[in-house]
Amino acid sequence: KEMDMFIQKVHVDAALPARETQLLTLQKNVLKIQTAIKLDSKKNKKRLLKVNQAHRRIVKDRMRAVSEEKRAALKLVSDLHKKEIASKLTFVCESQKRLLEATQKENVGGLANSSMVNGEQAPGKNQGNIPSNQEKFTNPGGEYKLRVLNSSLRGDASTLKNILSVGFMREDFATPDESFLPLHRAISGFHFHGDTRKVLDVLQVLVTNHAPINSQDRTGNTVLHKALQVIPSVHILQVVEKLLELGSDVSILNRLGDTPLHTELRRIRSPSLDIIKLFVNSGASLHTTSNVSCSPLELVKGIISDTKPATTSISYQILEYLSSLGK
Repeated sequence: KEMDMFIQKVHVDAALPARETQLLTLQKNVLKIQTAIKLDSKKNKKRLLKVNQAHRRIVKDRMRAVSEEKRAALKLVSDLHKKEIASKLTFVCESQKRLLEATQKENVGGLANSSMVNGEQAPGKNQGNIPSNQEKFTNPGGEYKLRVLNSSLRGDASTLKNILSVGFMREDFATPDESFLPLHRAISGFHFHGDTRKVLDVLQVLVTNHAPINSQDRTGNTVLHKALQVIPSVHILQVVEKLLELGSDVSILNRLGDTPLHTELRRIRSPSLDIIKLFVNSGASLHTTSNVSCSPLELVKGIISDTKPATTSISYQILEYLSSLGK
């Protein structure tokens, strides 16, 4: 036993140098790895610094480009505003000049008519190259019509009133072939300015100057149909009340065979019970059928059937209201 223990001790003592050598080698490897990690860290810091510098340059260049675009846009808006003002001033000056010349010619014509000299007949009042108000309106695509349409679209009731003060509205300009529908254009203008007051003021000015409130576009839509299709639910009640006040007919059909009541029931948003009551009180028929042979009551029932289970409570209220009227 003692001999065995001695032999084992000799083996252990002999293995110690080899293990120490392995340990030293391992320590050297660890130092190499640590050194490599430090070098990589420095390289990464340099790379990160370069990336940050490049990013800052990109951001700075982008901000500079945005600033230049903004300045260019502001300059464009300013130039357009100046051109619009110059155009308005030119139009006013030309209108005043034409009115003055027309007045002078009428005065000369009146004097000539009052005294016949040597049997010669005096010239008529409208001779010459000065266009009359009627000629301004009957000239298709004339500047006058364009100004009326643009003012209606912008909701500029004041400018529109000044333009219409030198002319008059004619019903034949409301035909689809003429494409002169300032009332419809006033409704479309809500998309641009979003101001209900502007829409109401322009409608009032146009109708006061004899624009036909029940004119229809190429799809047969009246201004009332158009308003129900365009104006958001938050503002629609005011516009409908104004149109009814101005004389809109609730019984006119468009090319789909829809009355304004049908159009209101088909709105993408939930229809308004208040508007439906307004139409009924204004004489809307509950029995008029559209091109799909559908009365307003049948239309509501179909909508409820198609939208279940997402049907809104307002649809059931409308169904109950229309059903009570049919009893």
